[in-house]
Formats: sequence, structure tokens, C-alpha cells
Amino acid sequence: MIRLRRGQEASRLNKTGRLLSRIVSLVPVIFVILAILWGYYVYVFIVMIFQGPGLADKPLAARVIILILAHVLLFLLLSTYFRSIFAKHATVPSNFYLGSETLDRLAQEGADEEAILLSVSTGLPVHNVSRKGSVRWCQYCKIIKPDRCHHCSRCENCVLKMDHHCPWVCNCVGYANYKFFILFLFYTVFLCFYVMATSGYDFYFIWTDLLAPPANGTATEEFSFYWSKFNTMVMYILALTFGFATLILFLFHLYLVSSNKTTIENMEPPHFSDGPDGKVYNQGCIANLQQVFGTNILLAFLPIFTSQGDGVIFHMNKDVMGLTEARTSRGAPSASQREEDRLQGGEDSCTEDELSERVPLRQT
Repeated sequence: MIRLRRGQEASRLNKTGRLLSRIVSLVPVIFVILAILWGYYVYVFIVMIFQGPGLADKPLAARVIILILAHVLLFLLLSTYFRSIFAKHATVPSNFYLGSETLDRLAQEGADEEAILLSVSTGLPVHNVSRKGSVRWCQYCKIIKPDRCHHCSRCENCVLKMDHHCPWVCNCVGYANYKFFILFLFYTVFLCFYVMATSGYDFYFIWTDLLAPPANGTATEEFSFYWSKFNTMVMYILALTFGFATLILFLFHLYLVSSNKTTIENMEPPHFSDGPDGKVYNQGCIANLQQVFGTNILLAFLPIFTSQGDGVIFHMNKDVMGLTEARTSRGAPSASQREEDRLQGGEDSCTEDELSERVPLRQT
């Protein structure tokens, strides 16, 4: 009874911790939304519509055209941002999941983990291996990991073609939403520089006439004067800061897309039976871009999913053997042979040195 109560308390604390973690993870998203709302108020109402005191006068026709283009960019930015947040990641195919029988065999004391996993992975389109050359699998999701798939401890699931976990979208960036994430960066940069370009004259007025409130003005007029100038100046500086910071991030991801890499693969190249190779997925710049954005140039810039493939099978620029084929080519017994020998009571073909080199049970 005491153990049961302790288990219930631990489960309750775990749920509470997850809830708090989820709430904290929403802070960056809330910050981004509030920043956009505040910037919209300053740019649309203070700078363009009401043209606050102390700011430059602009013709009505010019303001209408500027606001139309600004709202188009804002719509594209918000739509790609929310699609990055709410994108549902593609499910790992059912044939990659480990059955209950396989899990029971793995849990047995002295089980030949490598042989069991090799036997299960036979026939699967898997070429990536761990650093030690073993089958990549996830203890939490109970699956053989497809190529370029990784487990995210924040999202608590395996993500196909995972790039990274982004706190600004409170989601993992991977196969299902990588296009939306890059477009969000692109439209953020575009909108920031657009705002800077169309409010640059107002910013010039602020610096050249910063301390010139209206003569004999009321307290309200004086407050309105400084309020419009202060908000416009802060908006311009933030647009400049976020614009250049996001530009650097956008150019980095543009490099990754053009070379067909993920952030994870850029940090550590994927491992294969013949060693690591960071260029194996590179199909050429144009083909790499089409894998993410599709072949239709018009749809490529819209918040519509047009990425190619299924997130499981990827074209490679060289012949890479699967795990079973690689083991057989080296003259080692196949996984099925080793497992059959073990079940029949035969000696384990692994030496103590090989056993010490195996990947631990916990793979993430």
C-alpha cells in the first residue's frame, strides 16, 4: 500500500512537472505574438494612419499602398509561423515499431541486443547506424529509428528528419514543418527590412528634431508627441535588431537546405556501415531545394506543404549497404543466424570485447 501511494504521488508530481514545463515553453511564443501586436499598433496606427506628431507626413496614396503590402507580408509571416507551431509531425510507419515479443526478448538478462535488433530491422529501409555501428532504436517510442529520425525529449516523441527543437515555435522542426519554419524566417526578415525602409524618414525626423515639442502645447499634446516618437524609435531599433539576427539564422538554414543537411547532421554527420558521411544526401543545390519547397515555384513561397518524399526514405548520392548486408559482406554471421543459435542454446558468437562495445539499452 505504501509503495502504491508513493507511485501515485510520483506520477502526480511528474504530471505537474510536465504541465509547468509546457506553460514555460509557451513564453517565447507569447513574447513573439505580443511583439508583433505592439509593432502592428505602432507601425499601422502611429506611423501610417494617424502620423503622430513629430513624424514625417506621407501622401495618402503612398500610405495605402505601403499598408496593403505590409498586411500581405504580415499574413504570410503569421500563417507560416502558426503552421510551424501546430504542424503535426508525420507518424513513423508501423513496420518500424518493435512488437511486444521483441521487447520481451530485449528485456531478458543476457539478451543479444544487437542480434535481436538486426533481425527485426531486416528488410527495413535503414542505413544510419549509431556511432558504434549498431542499430539505432528508441527505448521510449519502441521503434527502430528511420534514417535521419531522432527522439526529442521536449516533445517526447521521435521526429522524422529532425532538424532541431525550436523554443520560438514551441515545437520540433522536422520533415513536416521545415518548409514553414524557413518561410517564417524569410518573411520575418522581409517584413523587418520593409518596416525599416518605409519608416526610415520618420526615424530621421526623430533624431534631427527629438527635443522639439509643439510650442505652447497642452500636456496631452506634449505626451502624444513624445509617445509617438518613443514608440517609433523603439520599433525601428527592434526591427533592425530582429531583422539582422533573423537574417543570419535564415542564411544558415538556407545553406543547410541547399546542401541537404539538418542542424543535427551539420553538428555530427550521419554514420553508416562504412563510417560517417555528411554529404551523402546532397543531390545538388536545385534538387535539394525542391525536396523542401517542391517543384512549383509559386507554391514554394506559400504556407502549403509541398515537400517531397515521406520523411523515411531519402535519395543518396552513393550506394550504401543496409545493416544486414553490411554485416554479411564483412563475413560476420547474420542477425537471424545469431539469434537462432542463441535460442537453441548455442554459444553466443560475441566476445567479451564485443559485448562491452555494444550500445546501452537506452538509445535516444
